[in-house]
Amino acid sequence: ADPSLAVVGADNHQVQNKVSGSLRAQARIFPSFDLVAGVARQFRFPSFTELFGDRGALVGNTSLEPQKSLSWDAGFEFSGQQGVLKNYSLVASYFDRHVTDLIQFLQSAGFARAANIGKSRIQGVETSLSTAWGSHVGVSGQYTFQNAKDQGTNRGRFLPGRPEHELNTNFEVYNKKGKVFVSSNWISSNYLDPLNTRVVDERFLINSGISIKPLKKWNYSFEAKNLSKEQIVDVVGFPLPGRSFMG
Repeated sequence: ADPSLAVVGADNHQVQNKVSGSLRAQARIFPSFDLVAGVARQFRFPSFTELFGDRGALVGNTSLEPQKSLSWDAGFEFSGQQGVLKNYSLVASYFDRHVTDLIQFLQSAGFARAANIGKSRIQGVETSLSTAWGSHVGVSGQYTFQNAKDQGTNRGRFLPGRPEHELNTNFEVYNKKGKVFVSSNWISSNYLDPLNTRVVDERFLINSGISIKPLKKWNYSFEAKNLSKEQIVDVVGFPLPGRSFMG
């Protein structure tokens, strides 16, 4: 039987009220250097897709509990202008999140079903760098490392669908009439199941595009994704398109 039909006729009248809050602080050490830190307690209710699926590969679960988390982060921001470099910015932060009832899609028999994972801890580093050279060239990049571990039934194993490394880069040349860009996305391998027995290989994509603005209120754009036509799957294990074009 198609498991995506299991949510038909589901009856759930439960009402829940949760309060989330966060606090952030920022201290300027030098004119272009700030220290930042924050702490938060948050609740996330399951989305419509997580509750009811999409009548396709994603199967819903109407018994999902809200996701609860206690997290903190600390880092720095370095920004300014100098010579040919315009509006450069370097941001880096360490984060530590303790999550209870984490909502996660787990793959099983060709489908991915939403489920709560008892306890988990996600810690790592997020960095971003952006700068403009003169008035026509821009470069940016983001890198994230996360160590996402199950702290419940499968204590010590990696959480499914949570790659350790992700790197995004973008290079663009622009003026008032439009821009041309090339971007890349690399995601390391990750696991599909809580026991870490099935693996999704790493993915590397190159995209490119152009946009032209001939008139003030008109913008024409064309973009090509996955230029090398890599045969890849997403973090839940389902196939993604090869080379694709959009305009």
